[in-house]
Formats: sequence, C-alpha cells, structure tokens
Amino acid sequence: MAVAKKVARARKQVSRSAAAAKRAVTTKVARVTKKQAKKASRVMTRAKKAASGVSGKTRKTARKTGAAVGKVLGRTIGTMEKMVNSVVSTAKSTLR
Repeated sequence: MAVAKKVARARKQVSRSAAAAKRAVTTKVARVTKKQAKKASRVMTRAKKAASGVSGKTRKTARKTGAAVGKVLGRTIGTMEKMVNSVVSTAKSTLR
C-alpha cells in the first residue's frame, strides 16, 4: 500500500505543478515578467521532484514482486516525467 500511496502523492503533485506551470506560461501576456519566469521554473522543479519522489528501489521492489503496482508505478512515473518535460520545454521557449 505504501507504494501506491507514494505514487498517488507524486502524481497529484505533478499534475498540480504541471497545470500551474502551464498557467504561468500560457497566460496571454506580451512579455513574460521575471516574476512569472521564476514562478514557472519553481513549479517545474517541484514537479520534477515529485516525479522522482518514488525511489528507484520502491519501483524495483514493486516490479520484482510482480505487483500490478510496480507496472503502474513505472508507467505513471514515465508519463509524469514526459508531461513535466513537455511543459518545461514550452516554458523555456516562451521565456526566452
């Protein structure tokens, strides 16, 4: 159960952070202010941290025990990382 809980927590944090980042980046503004840029980058870091919050060991154990959670865990973390990365890249290009 601990594993599932960790995943849920990470997932929630990431989706929240990603949404916030998107908002910070895609609000219709002519120029992105320094404050917004900072906010966006802060959010990204949080999202990344959350995605990596489930340690590799937890993932490994889950996979080894053949728990469905293991598979789900690997996948969700992958998706989360992809999501965060896409948001990060859009933000970066917008903030240039």
